[in-house]
Amino acid sequence: MTNSFSPLVQYTTKAQNESIRTIVGKLDDGEVYIPDYQRDSEQWDYRKQSLFIESLLNNLTE
Repeated sequence: MTNSFSPLVQYTTKAQNESIRTIVGKLDDGEVYIPDYQRDSEQWDYRKQSLFIESLLNNLTE
């Protein structure tokens, strides 16, 4: 059985080390957006939740 997967996120990602101060500053400045995934479960149906978790497991890249 072949399972076709098309990630919702089509961008490449990079890892970088940042201090807590820098991250908090970015949150305060609105540079970082945290979606309502854990805050309002009605925003994410089971399919979107599953795809989100799968994309994390696949490092958000192909």
